[in-house]
Amino acid sequence: MNRKQEARIQKEIRRRAFEQADTWQEEKLQSQRTKHTLDALHEVTGLPQPQLESIADEITLSLQVTNERFFSIKNQILMTLSISGFIMILSWCMQII
Repeated sequence: MNRKQEARIQKEIRRRAFEQADTWQEEKLQSQRTKHTLDALHEVTGLPQPQLESIADEITLSLQVTNERFFSIKNQILMTLSISGFIMILSWCMQII
């Protein structure tokens, strides 16, 4: 390997390592925020910690399913067909007027 290529490899390794470290730090921060929220809700509501964690897990799962459904090919096709149909009906109505 020549020097230039080795330098590019080292630069890319550093870039990816810092990127991954930033991602890991952000995930850790989000996890701490969730824990603090659950602790505060435990104090305010008196609900047991496992019940609050269960609620958080349900919400996380429901939001993941919602995002997956939105980006599914089937839903994108249905949305496209619906919009196309609406435009066709609207243009037909404009021709009548």
